[in-house]
Amino acid sequence: MGLDLATTEFLERMAAAGGKPLRESTLEEVRVFGSAMAGLAGPAPDMVRVEETTVEVPDGAFDLRILGPVESPRGVLVYFHGGGWVIGSIDDSDTIARKLAERTSCAVVVVGYRLAPEHRYPAAVDDAYAALEWVKEHLADIAYEDAPLIVAGDSAGGNLAAVTAIRARETEAGRP
Repeated sequence: MGLDLATTEFLERMAAAGGKPLRESTLEEVRVFGSAMAGLAGPAPDMVRVEETTVEVPDGAFDLRILGPVESPRGVLVYFHGGGWVIGSIDDSDTIARKLAERTSCAVVVVGYRLAPEHRYPAAVDDAYAALEWVKEHLADIAYEDAPLIVAGDSAGGNLAAVTAIRARETEAGRP
């Protein structure tokens, strides 16, 4: 399957400018590049509420950012960023998460799951599920007690959203 025109043109411009192919880059170089790319998302809308918290898990911890676009959100969307489980962060996803919050009138909780290779599988999967459990426990504080709870993500984050939804369905966290 070929790349779309915009992606092809972007990669050609990078190569013409002397940009190093990602496959030849170090992990740190790829992470810096990913963060720079996040800046192309444009300006981020203002939020009524922005809070940071840390969730402790048995073998570590990860961060969450809670974005509230309005005083009374319609629901809560737990968002997992993309990046092949290796790159990406809460900060890199901030603009897209704020736009999601603004356009849905839902609070968005961005999950800063632990990345590979520093944290091997299943760290990201376990963090994603722990984030959903944390949000469910704090649902009334984020929106209201019976607010709709949604999981979403892009790329690897979409995979985490799907796995988390299936796991929730099969456990106590997914039952009313």
